[in-house]
Amino acid sequence: MTGLGCRIVRYGLLSISLGFLFALPAISQTTPPEATPAQAKSVANAARQAKTNKTRAAKVFTDDDVEGHKSPLPVLNLAGDDNTDLILQAIAKYKESHKPEETEQVIHDWYDEYDAILAANAREASQYRSLRETNTLNGYDLCQQSDDYEHCEKRRQSELRGQRMDGAKIRQDMERVGRIQQGLMKVRAGIGLLRLNYTWFKVRNGNGIGSF
Repeated sequence: MTGLGCRIVRYGLLSISLGFLFALPAISQTTPPEATPAQAKSVANAARQAKTNKTRAAKVFTDDDVEGHKSPLPVLNLAGDDNTDLILQAIAKYKESHKPEETEQVIHDWYDEYDAILAANAREASQYRSLRETNTLNGYDLCQQSDDYEHCEKRRQSELRGQRMDGAKIRQDMERVGRIQQGLMKVRAGIGLLRLNYTWFKVRNGNGIGSF
């Protein structure tokens, strides 16, 4: 074979090789590998999980849901109109279709909630009073030991502002204490007419110490 013929053959073989190499990516793209059984199961599980998460996210809980699950009895109004009559009606209705021990448990749970609020407010009011008295006394003693009149006057003005702020908080706490006390006493008297008398249904005193 002549030199020209050999070169033609070599060029032909090179073209075929390059054409085959360029065709490989296209072949791999158009023919994806088959998934193994484990991969297929993993994909299916992921799809089911995504569907489950989507379904759960669709539920939005509201205040009505919380109250509905919390107690079959209405909440005690701590401001505005008195609603103890509605609470007693709910107790009477619940009593008609439930066992005595179930009725007592529902009333006990409701009572515990407001007894705890009453105790917390009474304790907080007492702490504010004690702290204010301590601050006022300490401020007075420090001023007696100091010759800086301007500093003492600023401290006195600061104590007066603190007294007004604490006084407002104490009044708010005690108003809530009184409101809860009245509500509990009315409910206790009302369930007594329903022949539901419980020795544990006691009302705390306004200072949080003792009960009646």
